[in-house]
Amino acid sequence: MTAKQVLLLASAFLNLQQEFEPLVNNPQAQVDERTKLEFNNLVQSLNLCYSEIALDYMPLLCSEQVLVENNKIYVMDLTHELKDVHSITSLDNNKSFKFVIYPDYIKTNVLGNVNITYSYVPEQISVNDNINNFAGRLSLKCLALGVAAEYCFLSGLYDDAKIFDARFKNLLKIECRKKSNITLPKRRWF
Repeated sequence: MTAKQVLLLASAFLNLQQEFEPLVNNPQAQVDERTKLEFNNLVQSLNLCYSEIALDYMPLLCSEQVLVENNKIYVMDLTHELKDVHSITSLDNNKSFKFVIYPDYIKTNVLGNVNITYSYVPEQISVNDNINNFAGRLSLKCLALGVAAEYCFLSGLYDDAKIFDARFKNLLKIECRKKSNITLPKRRWF
């Protein structure tokens, strides 16, 4: 999924596709300043909605190898901006280690190289970026509805925002459901 696809669908939901389509296809297009400002609000809404999904509903996970010195893993040494630590394990035998998170570092009872799995804060999305769809769990429609809701909130259209937000939350609840095989108990004969 691309940011352009989401922005085009969100602008269609908002009935602003004609105004925003030139900017989606060419961010340097010649349009009036008010349209550019409104389009920047739409892109900001995309970032707000995507961050909400990644931080509250479907975490973005990363696993990387780090060196632990003085029983500390420094947060600034991680590749992404840390949100939550899920596990710290040894590289040899996958033994898990306890940890405590402080503002600047993670304290653990191990030294040397370990594997840390953590969720992170997504980076800002621009118009030409690809968007992680959480292994197919997040649909284009769901994200576009969330963007439309955020845009309406930013624009002061609170009644429209409530409608879009309700549709977004309902669809997101469905997409967050665990999708796996359903196992029913065996039949019993009396």
